[in-house]
Amino acid sequence: MAANGTSPTAHRAGFLNLVRILRYCCELGVACISVYAFSIDNFRRTPHEVAGLIDLLREKMEAIVRGVSFVNDAGIRILFVGNLALLDAPTRDLARQAEAATVGNVRLVLIICIAYTSTDEILRCARAVCEEEWARAKSGIGSGSPGERVTVAEIERRMGFAGHPEPDILVRTSGETRLSNFMLWQTGGCLLDAPASLWPELSLPQILSVVIRYQRHYRYLQKARSKIQNYGLYNALYANSYMID
Repeated sequence: MAANGTSPTAHRAGFLNLVRILRYCCELGVACISVYAFSIDNFRRTPHEVAGLIDLLREKMEAIVRGVSFVNDAGIRILFVGNLALLDAPTRDLARQAEAATVGNVRLVLIICIAYTSTDEILRCARAVCEEEWARAKSGIGSGSPGERVTVAEIERRMGFAGHPEPDILVRTSGETRLSNFMLWQTGGCLLDAPASLWPELSLPQILSVVIRYQRHYRYLQKARSKIQNYGLYNALYANSYMID
């Protein structure tokens, strides 16, 4: 959602193009889209720019809650992922209200990442698993040491993306070849595309082009994803067998 650039005009241009991209994806039958709207690192920007970004997010959330947003008409469900505790209380409340207002929409799921970085997500989930396992150990529940029960599956179960498919395609605009700390855990088996266009300029022909590339590389990507999933399964089975022994 955040446009390339720092002016309010640039951010609004980015939002308008998001609406266009969502329309295209609805027509193409895409089931789930994740967008990097606001990174934790964005808090380091000037107070004026941070306030402008948050105000834009709240404006769009309020429209969703009132039922006057494009997402309501298009049947798009909204979910917010990130360290929402870093946001002010009114913004957190609006995010939850927007989720509740669209919970019955089933055409497409839009996951909006705000106050998010992948390393923060991984750290918070790993801590949650460790804290739970130590609490279980103190209560005499479970066998083996708590560390042995910290598995890939347990960490993934606590992530904001849990229950949703891993991405097939990751589009990084502006010609950048870095992921900027976005979905590092989930993108090991997906196609990476880095069009030179800025986000507000991303167009339907470019979307179609990357979809065709994905189709051409489908078998290779599925093999890569299978290897990653098998490693996760092995990790879980190894931990369980170790506890049984």
